[in-house]
Order: sequence, then C-alpha cells, then structure tokens
Amino acid sequence: MYKKIISVSYILAWQDVLLRYKRTKVGAFWLTFNISVMITVLSFIFGSLLSQPASTFVPFIALGFIFWNFITSTIDDSCEAYVSSGDIILQINLPLSVHIYRVVIKNIIILLHNIIIIPLIYIIFGNGINLTDFLFSILGFILISLNLTWISFLVAIVCLRYRDLMVIIKNFMFVSFYFTPILWSIEMMPSQLNESFVMLNPFYNLIDVVRTPLLSKSVNLSSYYYSVILFLLGTITAYYFYKKYNNRVAYWI
Repeated sequence: MYKKIISVSYILAWQDVLLRYKRTKVGAFWLTFNISVMITVLSFIFGSLLSQPASTFVPFIALGFIFWNFITSTIDDSCEAYVSSGDIILQINLPLSVHIYRVVIKNIIILLHNIIIIPLIYIIFGNGINLTDFLFSILGFILISLNLTWISFLVAIVCLRYRDLMVIIKNFMFVSFYFTPILWSIEMMPSQLNESFVMLNPFYNLIDVVRTPLLSKSVNLSSYYYSVILFLLGTITAYYFYKKYNNRVAYWI
C-alpha cells in the first residue's frame, strides 16, 4: 500500500513540474538559472559588505540558499496542499497522504535540478569533497526530507482549517530567512549575542547537517542530534493531528 502511495505521489509530483514549465525550452532549469543569479548577486553584495573571500563565502551562501529554497518552497506549497487538491480529494478516493508526499517529492525533483550548481561552484573555486563528507551530506538530506514531511502533514491540515495561517506561515518563512545563518555565519555574530539563539533555530540545524559536510568542515553532531529529535517529536505530533482530523478534510475543503 505504501509503495502505491509513493508511486502515485511521484506521478502527480512529476506532472506538477511538467505543467509548471509547459512550453518552455529549459523547463525546471529556469528556476536553477534564477537561483544562480540570486546567489551571484547576494555573494557579491554581502561578500563586499562583510569583506569575505569569495572562495569560501560563495560556496557558503550557495549551499545555504539552495537548501533554504528547498525548505521554504516545500512548506509554502504544503500550506495549500489540500486546498489546491480539493477537486481530486472530493472526486477520487485516494489516501490523503498522497497530496502531502506529492508536495515533498515535487520539491525534491526541483532540488535535484538546482544541485547542479554545487559542482560548478566546486570547479570554479577549486573546492572538493571526500567520500565521508559526501555520505554525511546524504544523511543530512535525508534528515531534511523527513522533517519536511511531518511539517507538511501538520501545516496542510492546520492551513486547511484556518486559511489565514497560510499568509502568516509564508510571512514567517520570509522573516526566518534573515534569522537563519544563510547570508551570514555564526562566526560573524557580535560577541554580545548568545549563539544558543541560533543553535535552537530548527532551520539552521536542518541546513547545517547538509551544508557543513559539503563545505568539507567538521561535522557538527549536535545539529544531527537536534534534527533526529525534531523528527521524532514532530512525527508524533503530525501523526496525532492527521489521525484526529483526517476524516474532516473533505468537509473543510
């Protein structure tokens, strides 16, 4: 049954990507191009303002921005997961989880398009990555995806019931971008600020588990522990909401 759910979710997710870029020449790579431009502009502006060397600062911003885009796009799409699939939910008897996995898989597909930026940056700046760091980055990607899955389940139900939360969550994600070390690092924080403010940020930890090994830096195990605990607690919470309000989704649409 679970394989069938994932299979249907993948088909719908791929269809979403194809429809979004229908009649374009390069398809989803338009988003890759847009992100490349953003990374270039942000690296130039903030690298100059913060007097950071391009060889280290550009990869730092690029990796942070790529995975931040993955996180925020998934959460934003989850806000409308049930709303946008309302016609399908009312007409076709599919497990409601299909519409959540559809969102997550769609954004993973888009992420895979954007990942081609990473080896290009390695080539330009002469960076590299060993097998151990690569495996840690894969583990980090899995942790991000698992956490985004329970977040999507929770956000989809809450936003379906209370539509105003869609705008609130999207604004929250916009603000969180500046509170999360993407354009700046913890080392750049003024000494009077407590680093625990950043360390407790779930988005920082989720990005850190995949960005740090890709930068060939020492793995911060606390971020992995944080991400695992967040996944366990979040999954329990999302499962409770899903089981309790699963039967009400069709009425709320």
